[in-house]
Amino acid sequence: ELFIGAALGMAVQIGIAAAHITGELLSSAMGLNFSTMIDPFSGHGSPTISQALTMLASAIFLAGDFHLAFLQALFGSYVILPVGAMAPLGIGWTVATSGGIMLPAGLAVGFPALVAVPLVPVSMATLARSAPQLNIVAVGLPTAVFVGLIMLALALPVVAAGIGEATSRGLDLAQEIGGVR
Repeated sequence: ELFIGAALGMAVQIGIAAAHITGELLSSAMGLNFSTMIDPFSGHGSPTISQALTMLASAIFLAGDFHLAFLQALFGSYVILPVGAMAPLGIGWTVATSGGIMLPAGLAVGFPALVAVPLVPVSMATLARSAPQLNIVAVGLPTAVFVGLIMLALALPVVAAGIGEATSRGLDLAQEIGGVR
């Protein structure tokens, strides 16, 4: 029972973890690692971009009725595996593969912004080479943050769709674990 519950929780966490990983990577690329807040989900500090994307993922989870699919998988697990029954042997492999879905989902969610932001230091290096008197440190960080936020705003529909797809994949996995499908 404990293992089935942990497996269902891990499967549902895929969409939110994808958003969190995207925020971590994007904040790191933008140079915003110093601006952290305490994350109520994980209990440790995470960048503000990661917090915003995690809240977006939570809103998508609720607005897309994914919580109802999770409850269906949870109740289905009690029908398939009554209290006191042994878990199927293949469930450990299913949980292990669900952990491997999170990083690729996080990269896919934020791909447009994650590709554009690392181009800023390259352009700043070119600018520093052509205009050595320019203070690149004073110009580089605000430019990276500006480009990152603009790219995130432009890519928000793609990011939201990616979070929804990652959450859907996680819920498909949860329904497979719960025996609903």
